[in-house]
Amino acid sequence: MIGHELTALHGLTHGATLAIVFPGTLRTLRKQKEGKILQYGERVWGINSGTTEERVSQAIEKTEQFFQSLGLSTRLSQEKIGDATITEIENSVAREILESCK
Repeated sequence: MIGHELTALHGLTHGATLAIVFPGTLRTLRKQKEGKILQYGERVWGINSGTTEERVSQAIEKTEQFFQSLGLSTRLSQEKIGDATITEIENSVAREILESCK
C-alpha cells in the first residue's frame, strides 16, 4: 500500500519504493517479527552469530546496504519526500482500512 502511494504521488518505481519501505518496515516491526527477521538474516545474508538483537540489526543493515549498493534511496528524505506526503499516505491507508471494515 505505501509503495503504491509513493508511486502514485511521486512516480517512483516499484523497486525504488521497496528499497525505501522495506528496511523501515523491518525496523518498525523488529520485535513482532523477530523470528522471521532472524530467519531472513540467516537464509539471505548468512548471519548466524551474535545475540538476537545483533543479528536482527545486521539483517536490517545488510538489507539497506544492498539497496544502497544498487544506487537506490533508502530514506524518503533522499527523494525529497517530506511530511506532507507522509500525512497523505497515512490518510489514504486509514481510508483503505475503514473501507475494508464495511
